Amino acid sequence: MEDYQDIDNLRKIEKARYQVKQEMFLSHKSSLLAVLFSMLIPGGGQIYAHAFIKGFLWLSFFLVLTSLNFGIKKIILPIASPLNIFISLINIFLWLFILYDAHRSVKLYNLGKASFLTRQMIIFLIIFEIIILLILSMIGRLV
Repeated sequence: MEDYQDIDNLRKIEKARYQVKQEMFLSHKSSLLAVLFSMLIPGGGQIYAHAFIKGFLWLSFFLVLTSLNFGIKKIILPIASPLNIFISLINIFLWLFILYDAHRSVKLYNLGKASFLTRQMIIFLIIFEIIILLILSMIGRLV
């Protein structure tokens, strides 16, 4: 009789182990995949890691800087100017930081910790984007 209980307990233990492995496999996210998503679309890796607000903020911040760069290049200064080079460098460093942050966001997700921006960072990004959009609208009125 005890043998049957032992076998039954072993089956329950194996079933529990299988469920844990399955849950870990399904919930585990790949850092490499997150970085690849962010290479294609800035903020894509953060969205993959379920940090949706952060992903969309990084994407909008990158797009605003890129449109500012193109706006200055096409409308005001058709030749490469120091301002264009400076904004391009900022965009490159921002893109590299977004790639690093995608890797970090997935690591935090896999550990079960939340990956989020602080309230101060969100306010800074939104204000900075509004300022750049205002500059773009003033550039559009000049033309």
